Amino acid sequence: MHNLKREHARTDEHLHLALQSPGIGVWTWNIAANIVEADQNCSILFGLPIGQFPLTIEGFWALVHTADRERVQQEVAASMEHGAEYKTEFQVVWPEGAVRSVIARGRVYEDEAGQSRQLTGVCWDVTERRQVDEHLNASMNRLVAEAKYRGLLEAAPDALVVVNGDRKIVLVSAQTEKLFGYRREELLGQTIEMLIPWRFTSNDPSNRTGFFADPEARAMAECEELHGLNKDGAEFPIEVSQSSLETEEGVWVSSAIRDVSARKRRERHVQSVVDRSDRERAERQTERDVRQTEQDERQTERDVRQTEQDERQFERDVRQTEQDERQSLNVIRLEDVAAVSEAANRAKSAFLSTMSHEIRTPLNAILGYSQLMLRDPALGTEAQANVRIINRSGEHLLALINDVLDMSKIEAGRVEINPVTFSLPRLLNDLENMFRLRAEAKALRFELLADTESAPYVVADEGKVRQVLINLLGNAIKFTEHGRVELHVTIEQREDNSLWLSARVGDTGSGITDEERLRLFQPFVQTKGGLNTQRGTGLGLAISRQHARLMGGEVTVTPRPGGGSVFLFEIPIEKGKSGVVHKQGAHTRVIALRPGQEIRRILVVDDHFENRNWLVKLLGAVGFSVRGANDGEEGIRIWRE
Repeated sequence: MHNLKREHARTDEHLHLALQSPGIGVWTWNIAANIVEADQNCSILFGLPIGQFPLTIEGFWALVHTADRERVQQEVAASMEHGAEYKTEFQVVWPEGAVRSVIARGRVYEDEAGQSRQLTGVCWDVTERRQVDEHLNASMNRLVAEAKYRGLLEAAPDALVVVNGDRKIVLVSAQTEKLFGYRREELLGQTIEMLIPWRFTSNDPSNRTGFFADPEARAMAECEELHGLNKDGAEFPIEVSQSSLETEEGVWVSSAIRDVSARKRRERHVQSVVDRSDRERAERQTERDVRQTEQDERQTERDVRQTEQDERQFERDVRQTEQDERQSLNVIRLEDVAAVSEAANRAKSAFLSTMSHEIRTPLNAILGYSQLMLRDPALGTEAQANVRIINRSGEHLLALINDVLDMSKIEAGRVEINPVTFSLPRLLNDLENMFRLRAEAKALRFELLADTESAPYVVADEGKVRQVLINLLGNAIKFTEHGRVELHVTIEQREDNSLWLSARVGDTGSGITDEERLRLFQPFVQTKGGLNTQRGTGLGLAISRQHARLMGGEVTVTPRPGGGSVFLFEIPIEKGKSGVVHKQGAHTRVIALRPGQEIRRILVVDDHFENRNWLVKLLGAVGFSVRGANDGEEGIRIWRE
């Protein structure tokens, strides 16, 4: 890590030296976020104070001269579409009104999906060069045709070549001889193709033919990038600008040729430094993300261990309570068993009801205040994550309490069946979405096979069907470390013309021994694998079998060849109609009351301050006028007010 930081510092220093000296500005446009980053050279090139370069692409377009803006936008769009490098010249308008000429060159970077994510490039001012070109072109039009100013032609900094209407070279400067290595006598009367590599000459004559038909002056940046060919056969990059000359022999063409080899090397060096800097920034960001993920995982492990400890303590308390009840029953006389059993059931129900109330009261406050805190926009990201952990732990504890109460209701015979018409494919889709993520988190393959076309809508107790399948799938994923978990659902018509729903849940876990299978569906009984995980109460399978039997069906288990288990859940069903499907409302979060309606007043009466206080705050946060009372007498008094 230390070497990476030191290498990055050295790269930044090289980048700074490479870009500051030649007056080249470097900019980057993050396409998705629409954020433009530019160095101080860009601000200087565009006539802006240091640090005032526009932060968006729209602000950048506003600086481009209106005569060039649409063309440059089209060139940038084409580069993004094809992922190609681009180079263009355009004029910018400084705040005080001055117009400057700028050349920009850059490339597009794509993400892993092949989408353009970033545009990075460099730019430099060529105003003085353009002024020299314009002045030179004007001078050429005026002087070259007049041979008496040949000395000025020889003093030009660029190599000059003049061709006649037959594309024959009629005039060259000394710079041309120096640049290409030919003597003047070797060039005169030859075609311009001798100075250009063969791969560029196929298009060149037609271009010049079109030029003679419309002989407007062309600046260097407007011409296609070319290469020159010297007498030794070596190629080198050049820029060419052309202008027409009216002579007595017709229209001649003057070409100013400039060797840009040094500038190309500098551009490649700058681009390589920019690319390297981008890669290093991406690597550092990845390292930061990995460290943050590791910290989050460690915190999650600590939270899970604490929750498991709480679950084990709760299970020990429940077992101790049952042991105490069994010891009490052992001393009762046989003739009083029925009466005592009924009394014990009432006592047990009263105990569970009291325990549920005593646990739910502070638990409701925990869940309520955690939900209230999550609505606070000032809460930081880390604090929100901690509050969500508290909320999830509370909901898990509430689910354990509900399991105990469900088992108590089953034993007391107070569980009822509520058949409704529902969509079986939608229920299975919900379960697939719920458990596929859990399976993938353990690197397990989750498979769902459903043959429900014969009866897409069925009549059964949807809540209990969902609870049984959730218990079976949850156990399969929890006790499987490698391989797959599969759910196979079919609807079949049996010999008595009744419809049966069959759901097979298979896994490739450690399996269940014969001894464990005999007592697997007893309350508070867990397999060796369940004890090792130290999770759950041992009530899920017992509740699932009781629910299946209440619906006229059964839950059974068989070993799977090669390892693992297969649980079979079967119940009789009826075929339903889509028109009477039980509608389920979407879970939404209330933000506030709709504006413009009358403010509703609510009175909250609860003798527990914690429960009353969080409910008053929660209702007040969405726009109700809320007051609280400690007891009924105070509530009546406030209501009368």
